[in-house]
Amino acid sequence: MQILFKRIADDKKFQNFIIFVIIFASALTGIETYPKLVERYGTVFDLLNLIIIGIFTVEIGIRIIAYGTKPWNFFKSSWNIFDFIVTAVFYLPFGGSFASVLRIVRVVRVFRIVTALPRLQMLVGALIKSIPSMGYIGVLLFIQLYVFSIIGNLLFGQNDPENFGDLSSSLLTLAQVITLEGWVDI
Repeated sequence: MQILFKRIADDKKFQNFIIFVIIFASALTGIETYPKLVERYGTVFDLLNLIIIGIFTVEIGIRIIAYGTKPWNFFKSSWNIFDFIVTAVFYLPFGGSFASVLRIVRVVRVFRIVTALPRLQMLVGALIKSIPSMGYIGVLLFIQLYVFSIIGNLLFGQNDPENFGDLSSSLLTLAQVITLEGWVDI
């Protein structure tokens, strides 16, 4: 039995089907942001969401059973834990004020596409490992911003004291230009 479930879990058609369901669930979540459509087709959306939850539950079950006599090995992968939590949250008795939490979790289902595509998993893993280095990139960018703020103050400070009169206003002006927020006024 374990061999059968292992074969199903590793089958490319099964994985493609799960990717399709994830994409369909994501599209359905996007469609549900239109109140008129929800008002008109709400019961159809609810039925489709139940089917999607059922498919995800069966998928998790198949993947756990594929580990045979050691189902706890399923939980050694952080991606499997993520899949399990996203699926399990739908079975929690949310209601009333917690209904918005359920909607947020439905949006998080989009991230299951990462678990379905190994190359995307590798890319996300590399990004997560590079987070500590992002601090150094931030420091380098701040140094550049600082240097150009001083240059801006020296070059434009007398002509435009409001935007380049001192270091702090120069920093703020350059930040506005970089983010394109209010740069036209400058």
